[in-house]
Amino acid sequence: MSKKRPTKQKKQQKRPPAPTPPSDPLFTGPDAPPKPMRSLLILAAVVVLGFIVIWAEFYTPTVMNPWQESLVWIDSAKKETDTTLKAQFLRTAEDILTEQVTEHPYHARIWMMKGYLHLQTKEYDSVISCEKKALELGAGGVVNRIDVDAVNMMGAALLNKVNKLNMDTTAIFRLLDSAEVGGFDNFK
Repeated sequence: MSKKRPTKQKKQQKRPPAPTPPSDPLFTGPDAPPKPMRSLLILAAVVVLGFIVIWAEFYTPTVMNPWQESLVWIDSAKKETDTTLKAQFLRTAEDILTEQVTEHPYHARIWMMKGYLHLQTKEYDSVISCEKKALELGAGGVVNRIDVDAVNMMGAALLNKVNKLNMDTTAIFRLLDSAEVGGFDNFK
């Protein structure tokens, strides 16, 4: 007698469906944020991009102080060859600085810039008085020092004034060296 062995029937296993490719690799997979969080991230991105577009197109901040604007006018006048345009640029700078001096009478940098304007217009007495005022107000500062520039402009004005008088500068320095002032030995 032969024993019949039971035949094993292979069970057909159901295969899982093939995975569909993700529509967005950033928002799928095990590390993906939960669904409500995805909406918030997308909303935040849209808001930030919209804000950048609005900010860049409609808002242009003024980062130049009025006295710096006057310096731009003065430098433009220095480069200009047309005398009428040059005079117009210097008048614009003078108007700005005059307004700033009346608004901020104790601001040393404005006085120094006004002296620089007068140096460009060859008004040497005005340069000296403006730079003296700037030195009174702001000499000895540690940050944004103006005293070095003010003294240099004052010296340039004095030198131009002497040259305007057609005086021999070496003779003037010899005269000053030979001058004796009683009680002051530190001039030598």
